[in-house]
Order: sequence, then structure tokens, then C-alpha cells
Amino acid sequence: LRAGSYASYSYYTIDGEPVVDEILRQETLHDDLRRVGAQLGFPVADELRRMKTRSRKDPRPAREILSDAQKDVIYAVCQKEFELLGYER
Repeated sequence: LRAGSYASYSYYTIDGEPVVDEILRQETLHDDLRRVGAQLGFPVADELRRMKTRSRKDPRPAREILSDAQKDVIYAVCQKEFELLGYER
């Protein structure tokens, strides 16, 4: 996180308010894409390509790997996303 800003809240908000019709979540991406595709009238493939699936050596969820201090830094940087998307701290 030291190398740059990773929070993306400003990309889809104006004056702190979301200005997009949909926010797709990584953990439900395929279902979200199908829903949006159905609304817009286009099909979504039955399977999505998996990219960068080998970049992590430890497959456990981040909350099991990161220290409390690391989690605190991520929460501080991305607090607005956590709140908007209903993620647990």
C-alpha cells in the first residue's frame, strides 16, 4: 500500500455519493455479470476466464493470512469501500 493509492472510491463517486448503476463484487462477479447482462440484453459466458490464479502461493483468504496491523492499514485506506459494500472489518 505504500507504493500508491489503491482505494477506488473516487472513481465511481461524486462528492462522496455513488454515481454508477451497479457495483460488481469480485466474490460474486459471475452472478453479477449475468444479472447485468440480462438487464441489458446480452449473454454472459457460462464460465469466466481465470486470470492470475497462480500468483498467490497461499490460497487461504486474506483475513487468515494478514496480521492485525496489515488489516488496519487496508481498512484505513479502503474504509469507504468497506462501508459501501458491507464488508466486515
